[in-house]
Amino acid sequence: MPETDHTCICCGRDNPIGLKLTFTFPTPDQARTEVVLPAHFCGWKSLVHGGVLAMLLDEVMAKACIQAGFTAVTAEITVRYLKPAHVNTRLTVTGTITARKRRILHTSGEITTPDGQRLATATAVFVAQTMPAITP
Repeated sequence: MPETDHTCICCGRDNPIGLKLTFTFPTPDQARTEVVLPAHFCGWKSLVHGGVLAMLLDEVMAKACIQAGFTAVTAEITVRYLKPAHVNTRLTVTGTITARKRRILHTSGEITTPDGQRLATATAVFVAQTMPAITP
């Protein structure tokens, strides 16, 4: 199980206003979470604020890095908003490591609805602060 910061706005159990997300790890380079965002995450009417969607994508891609054994920080993130995300709707957020070059990790992410509609996609570059031990 990847390391968790208990005060993180996304996954921290001790953050009173945090989302308290839990993650699954379908593959060694992938992380996934599901969330239903309440109305106080609105940006306009019943739509989720785009910054909140970017935060979710950043978090799940970081968790993919951690799952693969890297402690890494975001160097760059690009988000593409495809369709509006509505509050009080179940969202699935998935992040995957797509390439590794020494300490540089390239990732991708997406947010989908239960019926498979892609609402947002992202790519990001992470810089590893620590790397996994090499096993012989």
